[in-house]
Amino acid sequence: MDKKKRKDEIVDKRLEAGNYRHEIAMQVPEGSTRIFEYGFGDGSLLLGLERDRGCREMYGVEVSPHAIAQMDGLLDGAWLIDLNKPDAWLEEEYENFFNYILAPMSLEHTYDPWYVLKKFNKYLAHGGKVILQVPNAQSWTCLYHVLTGDFPYVSGGTWDYTHIRWYTLKSLVDIAFVAGFKVEMYIPEIPNNVDIARLQEKREMHVLRLPPPELGEMDLKPIDIAMPYDIGETYPLFLATSLIVTLVKDRTPEDCAPTPRDCYLESYRLITPNPLAHNPPLIAHPIVPSGFQRSLEKAKRLHEKMGKS
Repeated sequence: MDKKKRKDEIVDKRLEAGNYRHEIAMQVPEGSTRIFEYGFGDGSLLLGLERDRGCREMYGVEVSPHAIAQMDGLLDGAWLIDLNKPDAWLEEEYENFFNYILAPMSLEHTYDPWYVLKKFNKYLAHGGKVILQVPNAQSWTCLYHVLTGDFPYVSGGTWDYTHIRWYTLKSLVDIAFVAGFKVEMYIPEIPNNVDIARLQEKREMHVLRLPPPELGEMDLKPIDIAMPYDIGETYPLFLATSLIVTLVKDRTPEDCAPTPRDCYLESYRLITPNPLAHNPPLIAHPIVPSGFQRSLEKAKRLHEKMGKS
């Protein structure tokens, strides 16, 4: 089988299955070059961008030898490495090289996303963008499950048993900041059965109803949650099954090492310029009380260091 036929077969198979990542492909402008995918799986996204959007120079990493073997000769570069590991690096020629780095539904499988994103910062070209897609832990379905005492480990979907990290938009902003990025844009992916017209009505909201009324009648007993602040602005986040976030470089990270303990993440959280920070948390900041003063001191030193750089 020739190379073009192999590529078409992979893309067509994913399209026929109905799970091709259109939502990510549409974020990449036609004719884009030097595209890198973190965890490319069957390669259909990269090959689809090449065939249907005229993109070229396709690269990616995988931890699966089978995935690497399947893409043999079909990509411009493919690495069998785990970027979570300290000894896993691309060659120096790929620093500041990629115009787009894609991570669709892969960060939830990533043990150290802070460290992996720092590597993305190193490999992303000036003016380039990172496009992330993750399941949304703030989704009403997640809240409903937890409130009713359920945490359903299953095979596939939001609750897949291989997911080891959970994200909200706020936490993605925090992680991006640690790695030297800022959020340029975010898209809450809303299911097709949501009444969009009703959702777009601007209104003040202080009660969250689960399931949301925009979904119509459902065979679930409703739960009403009195919120301590107006959630009208952020209400679509409760409806979104997943989040797409575009990151751009803001600075070079203060370090490029695996994430340590000892108040490291806490100190960053205390100074993160989070666009959702005006929504007060429902509970106190999740920092171990005995380490709070140390976190404040470390945050102050970090802020001073960033101001000098």
